[in-house]
Amino acid sequence: MIGFRYHVVSLVAVILALALGLFLGSVSLQGTVLDAATHKTNQVKSDNQALQRAATQAREQLAADRTLDGALVPYAVAGRLSGQALTVVLAPGVSATAQRELTRTLQTAGAVVASQIRLSAAYLNGRQADEVGQLAAELHVPGVATASKGSARADAEIAAALGSKPTVAASTVASTLAAYADGKYLSVVAGSATPRPAGLAVVVAPAAAADGGPESTALLGLVKALSAHTGGAVEAMTGEVSTAANASPSDRHRISTVTGADQPVGQVATVLALAARSQGVIGSYGVGSATPLPQISPQP
Repeated sequence: MIGFRYHVVSLVAVILALALGLFLGSVSLQGTVLDAATHKTNQVKSDNQALQRAATQAREQLAADRTLDGALVPYAVAGRLSGQALTVVLAPGVSATAQRELTRTLQTAGAVVASQIRLSAAYLNGRQADEVGQLAAELHVPGVATASKGSARADAEIAAALGSKPTVAASTVASTLAAYADGKYLSVVAGSATPRPAGLAVVVAPAAAADGGPESTALLGLVKALSAHTGGAVEAMTGEVSTAANASPSDRHRISTVTGADQPVGQVATVLALAARSQGVIGSYGVGSATPLPQISPQP
């Protein structure tokens, strides 16, 4: 008769056989598994090094391209805006470097920068629209319809002071801008010329201003007002997003937009867009756009 001891011995034998099998299997497979893991690790390291080399080459190529683009800018824009009086309006968030480089490019193109105005965040803040509207109602600027109200009237008053349709007296320009400056809604850029009316305008804004929010809408309103009171306005974004994507069809046929205005290609596009705008041509241009540059006639 099979006793309990027999069962114990049999169970121990089975366990020992399994353990021996696992041990022998692991020993026989250890070399193969280790070789495969080592090969895979070396392959990953090699792929990673190749990607790092490619990324480095891409960065170096991009830097070289931008250097070349920057060197070609003066030749691309020379004379394009010769003698054109230009208003530059800076939205909150535009860096001093972007402002300086774009202004230099505009001047290289022959533009005379008649005004440089920086808007405050308060002016674009919808929660202060009532206060802006109250200030606008107190002013009387020629060419601004008294029927317009609130921020729309403020846009029209600032645009009329900076634009040439119609040209207002220097005293009106000064008093209008001073009123909005006293309200902390704008300021004249330090070191710039005394503001005077201009035939063209460019509104420079960071890409974040094109997110379709209230500030974007407020800024678009000023661009439209400047377009109405000048020979044309361009909204230049220091980034790769254009408010044209957020504008309604009725807005699109009244303004031009440029992306990447903080890069050489975008700066050239801004100059050419202004030149095209003075000829009645409107479009969306710049970095990442389907039409990077306007189609304009070659220089004589």
